[in-house]
Amino acid sequence: MRSIVFYTCFFMYSTSLAPAYSGGTGTIENPYQIATSQDLMGLGETPEDSDRHFVLTADIDLSNRIFDRAVIASDTNDSTYWFEGTPFSGHFDGQGHVIRNLHLRGRNYLGLFGQLGSDGLISNLGVEVIDIEGTSVCVGGLVGENHGSILSSYCTGVIKGDHYVGGLVGKNHGSVLSSYSTGRVTGDHSIGGLVGNNGYYGIISNCYHSTGTATGTHHVGGLIGFNNGGNVSKSYSTGEVTGTYIVGGIVGGNHYTAPL
Repeated sequence: MRSIVFYTCFFMYSTSLAPAYSGGTGTIENPYQIATSQDLMGLGETPEDSDRHFVLTADIDLSNRIFDRAVIASDTNDSTYWFEGTPFSGHFDGQGHVIRNLHLRGRNYLGLFGQLGSDGLISNLGVEVIDIEGTSVCVGGLVGENHGSILSSYCTGVIKGDHYVGGLVGKNHGSVLSSYSTGRVTGDHSIGGLVGNNGYYGIISNCYHSTGTATGTHHVGGLIGFNNGGNVSKSYSTGEVTGTYIVGGIVGGNHYTAPL
């Protein structure tokens, strides 16, 4: 009996000390390692880790599963138009690796990340062969709504939504630098090959959208659907653009006097 109690206690103690993810401690010096789809989904299910540091150490395939919310930093209330959840405010470094075959059917704030917070950073990450369909606002291949920084990242695939739909980011209030998207983007209002809506403080530089399409009703652009006073520089689009009105090869609608 004493042996059974000992081994039971030892098992419980060992389990409590099991390392999170595939390694690391979540610091800048020793970030958590994301090596499997279980690691990735574990991050999404652990909002208390949303301000930590992560590195992708292998390519990840998300086939054979359909998500109904963003994998990471998802919106928790479909009945409102504003984000209710925990934004990702840490650093996710893809290290040149790729996450493939994300299939997602939901409502608001859809993408690999639902919302990136003002301190959040995503860098060196590829998201390929995605299939995302939302029924409302802020739908993007990588991020639904960005308040942080996206650097040297890209997305390929099919993205559908209603308002604020982009190949990489649905709605941008932060910075998108040296990044690109390809594929098909479809929706109603503020539909862009790269970014659906670029807000007043949004910055987009050294970016492009190519070999794809942007299709919507109004405020449809090859690069940005509606640039609402943000700063856009050194960027271009070669994709096909189709819309009813307020349609442009680079930007559909450009508000205020933002430099282009």
